[in-house]
Amino acid sequence: MFYHLYHLKGFFFPFNVFQYEIFRAAMAAITAFALSVVFGRWFIGFQRRRKALERTEKGDSARLAEIHQSKRDTPTMGGIILLFAIVVSTGLWARSDKLFPWLLMGLSIALGLV
Repeated sequence: MFYHLYHLKGFFFPFNVFQYEIFRAAMAAITAFALSVVFGRWFIGFQRRRKALERTEKGDSARLAEIHQSKRDTPTMGGIILLFAIVVSTGLWARSDKLFPWLLMGLSIALGLV
C-alpha cells in the first residue's frame, strides 16, 4: 500500500524512498514490532479473561507435572499476535502488484491455522 506513495515523488521528492525494498523491509519490521508491542498486552489480558491458559495437568509423570506448574497462569496462543503483526505489516509495506507477498501472507495464515 505504501509503495504507491512512490508515484507522488514529483510533488514531494522524499516519497522516492518508498521504491527501495530495503526501506520498506525495515519499515515493515518496525511496524510489526510496534503492532506486537501495542496489541500484545491487550491480547494477553484478553486471553486471561477468556481463561485460555496453559493446561498443566500432565498425566505422564509426576516430575513433568511438577515442572509444568510454573506455567500454570501463562496464556496460550501468543503466535496469533505475531501472525497479525506479520500480515498487517506485509499488507502495508509490500508491493501489492507482485505475487510473492500474497503467497507469503497466504502461507503464513495457512500455517498459523495449523
